[in-house]
Amino acid sequence: MPDDGTALDEQPDADPDAGVATSPPHRRARLRRPSKLQLASLLLVSVLALGPLVALIVVISTDEGPVSDLATGPPAPVGGARLTATITGVAPATGELRARLNLVPRDELLDGDGNLAVDLTMRVNDLRGLTAYELRAGDPLRPMEVTLALTDGSVTRYPFDTFRSRLAVAVTRPDGPDGQTPIPLVTDVRSNVSDLDVSATPAVDEAGTSMLALVDLAVTRPLATTAYAIWTVVLMWGLAVAGVLIVWAVTIWGAEPPVWSYAYLVGVLFALPQLREQLPGKPPPGTLIDYVAFFWSIGIVGISLIITLGLWVRANRPGAAAEVEDATASDPSAHG
Repeated sequence: MPDDGTALDEQPDADPDAGVATSPPHRRARLRRPSKLQLASLLLVSVLALGPLVALIVVISTDEGPVSDLATGPPAPVGGARLTATITGVAPATGELRARLNLVPRDELLDGDGNLAVDLTMRVNDLRGLTAYELRAGDPLRPMEVTLALTDGSVTRYPFDTFRSRLAVAVTRPDGPDGQTPIPLVTDVRSNVSDLDVSATPAVDEAGTSMLALVDLAVTRPLATTAYAIWTVVLMWGLAVAGVLIVWAVTIWGAEPPVWSYAYLVGVLFALPQLREQLPGKPPPGTLIDYVAFFWSIGIVGISLIITLGLWVRANRPGAAAEVEDATASDPSAHG
């Protein structure tokens, strides 16, 4: 009789005690075929493995230096000056923005040594209000540190908090009909803040100059910070739900608590505050991420640990084994 393979496919299962495989070849082949979930997991792991390489390329290609240029004006006009405002720090928790102002007048306003040839007065809006800085003729020019107020935002919305601020600078010289003649300004805005994104919009005329240097500033969280904070929320909830599933398996399904479950719950309980502490920007307590994830996950994991320990104590108290045996003996269904 020709061997067409049907005999092999239709052979009965062998005796398990004989040590012979009981599954036909086509069934073994079907068991070895990867499932869609396995293929999806393999694809996800492969994509994540390329993540560090992609991040390295992006960081190297975008790293232009410690200071980024936000706005650059044209050359300063005759009799004017260039004002360079460098954002040196942003403190969302206190609502403050620090900036360094560097005034560079044109040669018409300087002497042969590069010092001021005329008296100038610089007025700046800072936290103290309208502050005047007197620049005397013959003195060297030095940068000035100012502190501005952050508005239209709250750090409690972290990582979706946004802030705004405004810098207003006017420079005058003591001449003219009213004794205060404003000089035209060209404004450059820079930033060396790395943990926040700062954008600037200077208000200038068609020539790029203005008698009043007015700059609107916007402060937001970087995309990487927002993505990491969202992932931390997902991770906190995932760890908390895993603890709930352990309690569910023990209480509802009657499973024996695994030995590692106690270490898991204790470890997660102490790891969650560390996850919260390592968030970029060090947000203060009481932010959005606390009410959405941190407080809930701490409570869920803590309650799960207490319930699991309580079940273990109840199952191992004196006489617990005898009670189980008596209940089994008195239940007719337990004897079949």
